[in-house]
Amino acid sequence: MTASSPQPPPELVDAIAGLTYPSDSDEPWRAFLWPAAKLAVTPRQALEQHVDAKRAIVEVSLETFFSQLGEADNAERYARLRRTVQQLLSNIAIIRVGDGETQVGVFIVGQLADGSVAGVTTVSVET
Repeated sequence: MTASSPQPPPELVDAIAGLTYPSDSDEPWRAFLWPAAKLAVTPRQALEQHVDAKRAIVEVSLETFFSQLGEADNAERYARLRRTVQQLLSNIAIIRVGDGETQVGVFIVGQLADGSVAGVTTVSVET
């Protein structure tokens, strides 16, 4: 029997259900949870441990990221996602992995009260 992987907070899963990121391919979001590290790390440091170090990592402000989605077809859903993230997580970071590439990983990542790192991720196809 294998141990089950940690489950992301249901509030995040609910907030992204059926939500896609507007890009050339409109990819869906996925929620994730990384258990608390033995050493205190920021959400960005935790993310850097899970991605290819050779790819460019660019942080975007929460305000900038969500303001860009204010005119999207699903703007109300993005407003809900923002509220959920802000209520659930601290030390929130919006990070683009592979900035300038055709496929860019987009992460909204932060810390839960127990020290775990959680968030949502998608891929932005930019041609």
